[in-house]
Amino acid sequence: MQLNTSLVIGKNELSEIKTVIINSKKTPPLAKIELLKSVGDYVRVSVFPKKKDIEVADAILKRYQNTWQLIILGTGLDEDDLIRDGVPKSLFD
Repeated sequence: MQLNTSLVIGKNELSEIKTVIINSKKTPPLAKIELLKSVGDYVRVSVFPKKKDIEVADAILKRYQNTWQLIILGTGLDEDDLIRDGVPKSLFD
């Protein structure tokens, strides 16, 4: 499993994000996770399953008191709904 570490996030945070995604009961076996963007206490990642017939999913995580928590994981996320719920619009730019 690989993480794109070009964004400025500490190694401990990357490890925790990876663990949260892997431990999600909604996640199929993964080939890799790609960190797309970090804004404040939010990150957006792409989740690539091992099986090629399963769509790539996006996940939004938020840091609460130094702990990353999965907000949503899936395909076809409704950005407008997420923005209304407090996710920064710039996470999708």
